[in-house]
Amino acid sequence: MKIVLIFAPSPFAYDPAVNPPLGIGYIHSYLKSKGIDDVEIIDFSLYSNYDYEDTNDTKYLDEQIPLDADFYGISATSSVSRWIYEIAKYLKENTAGKIVAGGAHPTSMTRQTLEDTVVDYIIRGDGEEPMYQLVSGVDLDKIPGLCYWKDGKIVEKERHYHKNLDELPFPTRLDINKYHRYIGEETALHLITLRGCPYNCSFCDKTSVGRGVRFRSVENVMAEIDSINRQHGLRCFVICDEIFPLKKKRTQQFCEEFKKRNLKWRCWCRADLINEESLEMMKDAGLVSIQIGIESGDDGVLKSGVVDKLRDVWK
Repeated sequence: MKIVLIFAPSPFAYDPAVNPPLGIGYIHSYLKSKGIDDVEIIDFSLYSNYDYEDTNDTKYLDEQIPLDADFYGISATSSVSRWIYEIAKYLKENTAGKIVAGGAHPTSMTRQTLEDTVVDYIIRGDGEEPMYQLVSGVDLDKIPGLCYWKDGKIVEKERHYHKNLDELPFPTRLDINKYHRYIGEETALHLITLRGCPYNCSFCDKTSVGRGVRFRSVENVMAEIDSINRQHGLRCFVICDEIFPLKKKRTQQFCEEFKKRNLKWRCWCRADLINEESLEMMKDAGLVSIQIGIESGDDGVLKSGVVDKLRDVWK
């Protein structure tokens, strides 16, 4: 059994090679933990020497993707969804392997992706267990989150949630020296401490994120950070949760552990979940910056219902 996991190109980005891909990193480590040894990750954000805009030139595919795999997994957001189409077409013409798409775009645009591409399957939501079941030969109807064509119709299942995130092995990360995430002049790695978001912001597609919030324990996250520090000597991290400080007590516990380890870190948040006290606590624990999503900076707009109306139009 050979499996190739592919992270789509991002040629429009100023520097596409910022983060090792976490989604397929988790799938890679999960499959390996289940005894599947021949699993490869191809991150096209690392290759800037190809002309990705030339749709007639498949050199970047020919040179990087082996054609003898049993399964190919393609991960993509909407901004790079074009490469789901191109990579799947190339694989369908040159291999007998099954093609699986996952990530934000296929999860949100499941029906469109199945109708417009030649992928065989889509995994909606968390991909670790569904991917393992698929490559292990479990009956398709019994695999959670798996969408596919059957008798001329699309079987479209709800997204899959892995309930206990502490059960998952830490994600595989490719050579960190090839990536360019920094805090100041120090190399940083990104990680997640939870999955999902309970809110309904108009600028966000909750289908891809998922409303069911699941938390990793503080102990589990700190074990990952300690492991990274032992292997790479890093003490800078970017927490890529949709909203990190969702729970006050949990945030306090993290801050206590971060401070013990003299870490530097960034995170994402909502404006209404922080105050001067919490910011001082996080800064004292090594927080260097925080990104805040804003629906509107005008109270009148928020109270007028315009944002809600736009949300309805967007649907």
